Amino acid sequence: MKVDTVYASSHSVSRGLINTSGSSRILVGKYQSYESWGMVKFSLPDSLANVSVTDVKLTLRAGYHFGDSTAMLSFDVLQARRNWLGDSLTLDSLKTGDYNYPSTVGSLPPIVVNDSDNVPLSLDTTMVRIWFANIPDTNQVNNGIILRPTNTDVINGLKSFSSSNSEAQRPRLTVHYVKNGVPDTIDISSGLSRFVANISPSDLIQNPERIYVQAGIAYNGYVSFISTAPVPSKASIHKAELELVMDQSASRLNPHSIDSLVAYYVTPSGVNFFSGTLSDTALVSGQKVYRFQIQSYVQEWVRGATASVALFTYSQAEVLDLFTFFGENASKELRPKVIVTYSPTHP
Repeated sequence: MKVDTVYASSHSVSRGLINTSGSSRILVGKYQSYESWGMVKFSLPDSLANVSVTDVKLTLRAGYHFGDSTAMLSFDVLQARRNWLGDSLTLDSLKTGDYNYPSTVGSLPPIVVNDSDNVPLSLDTTMVRIWFANIPDTNQVNNGIILRPTNTDVINGLKSFSSSNSEAQRPRLTVHYVKNGVPDTIDISSGLSRFVANISPSDLIQNPERIYVQAGIAYNGYVSFISTAPVPSKASIHKAELELVMDQSASRLNPHSIDSLVAYYVTPSGVNFFSGTLSDTALVSGQKVYRFQIQSYVQEWVRGATASVALFTYSQAEVLDLFTFFGENASKELRPKVIVTYSPTHP
């Protein structure tokens, strides 16, 4: 058996769209050039159709931050006028105002939100009264609310309706009402939620010599190999390990980070999402190295297939982690490489 190293020839960074409706967090806020809006829609019980609503409180539970944990969060609450669950929804489309009515129906004044804090605020009773007056909602009057950030320096993650969160952590709508002359209160903790985040390519890619992989938005990295030399054609591949060296000064991770990436095989028709391999990490000469086992990929490459790998964050819809790696023009010890153990073919 022989061991050789194949070095990357090029890389690229491509923007993708993700639907965060299954996320355990609703990311809201602004940090540097990052911005994220949240959306929440409560499921209202049929038994309370047409009750007289007297007061409404919204409570959200914090559980994540990206940016300055001591910075203040603030946002306006807007009444949504359209369904916002579509896969193609972007922050730019939200900002046009097509998805919301112009008037605010609540607001969070600037406060420091620590992880695990409750975030309470009042909502406009007229809006919620109209929701209850349209149960069952055959005309889709209740499209929920949109959380539009007005702060700087931090993006907070608020717990969603995900089953991974306990009922006590999920968004809660506390409605005081009168039914048949009797006042009562209900807490509603079921519904739908998501967030939409963005950072422009020019703000993200500060150095074209680096590979950027950004969660929560998302940007994916692609690494290509013009050939598998010096590994010979049709070699029998026993092991192949892709190594990427992180540029830690240009990465953005925090205590909440999910420190894993997935490498996918890339075919001429696109990414093969059935082929993912998870990274592990090691510290080599003071550098953080991400390693992926890609034996099956390289076996195809030496047989003539296009040699390219797509890099995705492990959990794109949960965090705003940024992984930045050295590219193909870095020094030899830093550039992307595949270390291949193989048996050469013989005539």
